[in-house]
Amino acid sequence: DNTIKNTEDVERILNLPILGVIPKDPPEKKKKLKRKHQQPKSKNSLSKTEELI
Repeated sequence: DNTIKNTEDVERILNLPILGVIPKDPPEKKKKLKRKHQQPKSKNSLSKTEELI
């Protein structure tokens, strides 16, 4: 098994310390964000969302 499963694996393979970790969004939050992106309240909000992607 040669997959990277955690920060310790990354440190061991790269021989470098981890400076920070970006948390993964829970599935519920992803669904909410997806709905918001698919149904913007105005044309302007869609363009702002697309700029972030």
